[in-house]
Amino acid sequence: MRLCDQLKEERETLRKSNDNSHYNQTAELAAAQEKQMEVCDVCGAFLIVGDAQQRIDDHLMGKQHVGYARLKTALQEIMAKREKARDEKEQKRDEDRKQRARANDEIERRRRDGDRERDRERDRDRDRDRERDKRRRREEEKNRHDSHRNSNYRSRSQSRDHHDRYREEDYQFDQPEDLISPNESCELSA
Repeated sequence: MRLCDQLKEERETLRKSNDNSHYNQTAELAAAQEKQMEVCDVCGAFLIVGDAQQRIDDHLMGKQHVGYARLKTALQEIMAKREKARDEKEQKRDEDRKQRARANDEIERRRRDGDRERDRERDRDRDRDRERDKRRRREEEKNRHDSHRNSNYRSRSQSRDHHDRYREEDYQFDQPEDLISPNESCELSA
């Protein structure tokens, strides 16, 4: 049994060494045979570096490469249009914002002017009222002064009138009856 076990172990080691060497050899062969590759910027296909010009031309004229080139161009145009539209929209938004700010400033200015005008009007009204009150006070003062003067004058003239009235009454009774008209005499007798 010992011999049998020993043979089995040898066989396993040979297999392992043989497998490892086979894989190593295969990897070395593949690396040696592998050529330098690059990716096409347009379509993403793998191209061999230093390949024949005919193959490169065939790739560039191929359906895949041409289709991706058209897509890339269309995408760039769409992106440019979007960017332009975005810029125009932003510019319009800024212009609208500025216009609203100007309108708000104008409204604020008008409000301030209106407030200022109302204040001026209020001041004018106040000045007019003061002036009217001054005139009224002057008139009242003048009237008071005039009425005082007039009352003194009137009282003197009234006393004269009163005196004159009594004189006339006295004069009428002192007159002879023949100076009285016939109509008046009828009234007296009745």
